[in-house]
Amino acid sequence: MGELASAPLVLGRRQLLGWGGALVVAAASGGVQACGEAPDESHLDRVRAAGVLRVAIANESPYGYVGRDGALAGAFPDIVRAVATGLGVAGIEGVVVSFDALIDTLVAGRVDIVAAGMTVTPERCALVDFGRPELRALTALAVPRDDPLALSDYASIISSGAYLGVLGGAIEGDDAVAAGVASDHVVRFLDVQEMVPSLVSGDIDAIALTARSIRELVAATGAGALVALPSFAPTIDGRPVERVAALAFPAGDRSLLDAFESVAGPLRRDGTIAAVFHHYGWTDDDLPTGEQPLACST
Repeated sequence: MGELASAPLVLGRRQLLGWGGALVVAAASGGVQACGEAPDESHLDRVRAAGVLRVAIANESPYGYVGRDGALAGAFPDIVRAVATGLGVAGIEGVVVSFDALIDTLVAGRVDIVAAGMTVTPERCALVDFGRPELRALTALAVPRDDPLALSDYASIISSGAYLGVLGGAIEGDDAVAAGVASDHVVRFLDVQEMVPSLVSGDIDAIALTARSIRELVAATGAGALVALPSFAPTIDGRPVERVAALAFPAGDRSLLDAFESVAGPLRRDGTIAAVFHHYGWTDDDLPTGEQPLACST
């Protein structure tokens, strides 16, 4: 392929500078066009011919993000890197989009994989194929240090009438509403970093993300302004629902997914993939146990 394309992207309060050669900034309506595709080529054939895997990220640390040096970082891109060589692919490119545009970007063919720690849901399984679960995705809340509402989970949001901040397109907003939180009390943000000023100012009372993201957000905020509450599984229709996160692939042509899993399997068994997650602050308690089936087959 030729030079990396670039298009404007609004990333809330975060301004990203110094893009490296392995990173593309793409708006939801723009992006990278596939080069020289032949209609009878498989997805895997096209990736090998291009010599690169294009991965979509939502710029959310530590799942998939742009480091301070402008390079693509995060656990899920690092897993793709670890597998790429075994697929006969020289490298990876990152495409940054808002979280709610990740699946559209994949379906449109502008990327090969979503490497953003996306939570698996039946609705998403109808649109894309997921690999094997890589993480357990428990939910947690971040609240101000002095939380007058004594929040803990979605039930406490309901009983207190609190306003909850979520990432647009992420599962926490849908789970909160399904658990009974009033939809007009769920405030959706384009970017994780936009949530913090709203929480500090009192425009919202809590932020819901995966537990790992909440810990990262609280640590990055500093000065003890926020507290990360214990994780929980949302209670929906009377039962707790525990989520998992995985890499997402285009539906239909499974050539890339099947080849990816054949390389990733040994890396899971020998601890290589677990070591990636440990490097980014996850523990063994966050990882699935045993050999998991493809996420959409459960």
